[in-house]
Amino acid sequence: MKRLLPVDASAYAAFMRGHGVHALREADEIYLNPIVVCEMLAGFMGGERQEKNGKELTRFLESSG
Repeated sequence: MKRLLPVDASAYAAFMRGHGVHALREADEIYLNPIVVCEMLAGFMGGERQEKNGKELTRFLESSG
């Protein structure tokens, strides 16, 4: 079983843009540090797509593969 820890905000952003983050796509389990999640949420608050980004992060966190 492939597990990834920690995944940082940069890796998540690259993954969401479809860039070559193959390790994330191939992992059976992905773990995010709560501090990283808060960092991403804080970043969303200052952006123009806060609601969209928040929904995408929620889907990502709730996905089971």
